[in-house]
Amino acid sequence: TKTTRRPTKRPTRRPTTRPTRRPTRRPSRRPTRRPTRRPTRGPTKKPTSPGVSKYDSTFYGIDWDAGSLTCSRNQHKITIEIETDQFGGDTAWVLKRKDNGAVVESVRAGTYGLFAYDKVETCVPPGRYDFAITDVFGDGICCAYGEGYVKVHIDAREVMHVKSYGKVMSEVLNVGYDPTPVMTERDHLYLDAHNTRRTAWYTGNGLEDAPLVWSPMLAEESRRWAVKLMVNCSGAG
Repeated sequence: TKTTRRPTKRPTRRPTTRPTRRPTRRPSRRPTRRPTRRPTRGPTKKPTSPGVSKYDSTFYGIDWDAGSLTCSRNQHKITIEIETDQFGGDTAWVLKRKDNGAVVESVRAGTYGLFAYDKVETCVPPGRYDFAITDVFGDGICCAYGEGYVKVHIDAREVMHVKSYGKVMSEVLNVGYDPTPVMTERDHLYLDAHNTRRTAWYTGNGLEDAPLVWSPMLAEESRRWAVKLMVNCSGAG
């Protein structure tokens, strides 16, 4: 057999196409828009009174001074302090007028967290108010899962201090009531004697004195208790 001839095709010439020139487009200019200025609005100021209610002073006549609530003349300040247990979300409370049911302040269940503290102050005119506090689970705020409490002040006087209440507790607050004009001499004697014993017990146990204030409801309850005691005494004798 004959061998094949040498390839007749010569190698191709060097590429005739030269490399492309350098890019003619220059880089885009630097951005002309400057960064936006710093925000002109500063952060909100620190709360002047955490947990304190603020209302329109033209309606409620409230004078705010350094975060403290000062009520105008012919009004009284109600202060509600609450410290919850571990399950603060179970706690709810409401303060409302007794005559028309209008809500003055309220906190719904699910608002508080665990071991939460809240202090609410509000100015109200004289009258009777219903204060009710509830617990969804029914074990109150003390003492299985923490030692919570509820305190209510009218002006500077503490009128309620409760640690355990179960599912619900409700009390009537007689705001601005002055019993003096309707008190008899016997009422004064009873109140003085009772507060004397009360002061001795409180101070003897290292507690702050909390004198009792006379009211028609208190007088009626005392009368019923006295009648019950007399019945028991007569039955035993």
